[in-house]
Amino acid sequence: GRLVLELLVWKKTNLLLLDEPTNQLDLEMRHALTVALQAFECAMVVVSHDRHLLRTTIDDLYLVHDKKVEP
Repeated sequence: GRLVLELLVWKKTNLLLLDEPTNQLDLEMRHALTVALQAFECAMVVVSHDRHLLRTTIDDLYLVHDKKVEP
């Protein structure tokens, strides 16, 4: 997983879609993912319940709830 993420960052992919990316990761891998996402300079859509990951990697947060999307 880490290698694939590093390849995406290296290739300068325009959009990265992540659905619960920290599930099944230990603390070391979560940290590596956070560092890689912080270095990623293109658009990301991250679906996650991991508040630490969201606080450290995103610029805008949208809550999707009851068929609504709110900043």
